[in-house]
Amino acid sequence: MAALIQILNFGILIFVKIKKPKQTKNSIRPLSKILIRKKVIIAILAASVEYSLMSFIMTATPLQIVNVCKLGDSASATVIQWHVIAMFAPSFFTGSIINYMGNRKVMMIGVVLYIISICFAVKGQTIEYFWISLILCGLGWNFLYVGGSDILAKSALPEERAKVQGVTDFIIFIFVASGSFLAGSLHNNLGWEEMMFYTSIPIFILFLSIIFINPREIKAT
Repeated sequence: MAALIQILNFGILIFVKIKKPKQTKNSIRPLSKILIRKKVIIAILAASVEYSLMSFIMTATPLQIVNVCKLGDSASATVIQWHVIAMFAPSFFTGSIINYMGNRKVMMIGVVLYIISICFAVKGQTIEYFWISLILCGLGWNFLYVGGSDILAKSALPEERAKVQGVTDFIIFIFVASGSFLAGSLHNNLGWEEMMFYTSIPIFILFLSIIFINPREIKAT
């Protein structure tokens, strides 16, 4: 279904005329030179880790709800539906929040939301706990992913952004696929509580990554 939507999208976008960015006085830098910069590496790391973490939690949650807690498919569907809403609905406002608070603060809020999400996930095994946990997880993902993407966009010149986005998205979705693959195996071998405990490792990596982002460096220079 996702592939079908993209095919339909192509039919619409082919008629959209988008102006090409004007060439700046600076010459276009090699992709390798852009990607080895500290702020770009940190932004890619932050986006990759938080997206794969979200995928990891979202994949394992239905297994716990349906197979272990026996709450039923309906409960699982409700939890995931609200999780998806929490992931994307805030995007109407996240850009304005970033303009007001700055990237680092918004991304830090995302990390805090992830931590609270994990706490709810291990605190109880009823639908209410799963529901709150996955909503907070979705909000945390939104703040971190949009914030990281904004840093990446500002780290490249307009004429460089297409190739930078292509490569960074490729890296990010390798991490996302890995998180999904690992979720089922770790849930089966470790159990829900221990598996969620291990998510503290990527959260700590996220925290350190954001700390080392210098707000003054977030520009395409």
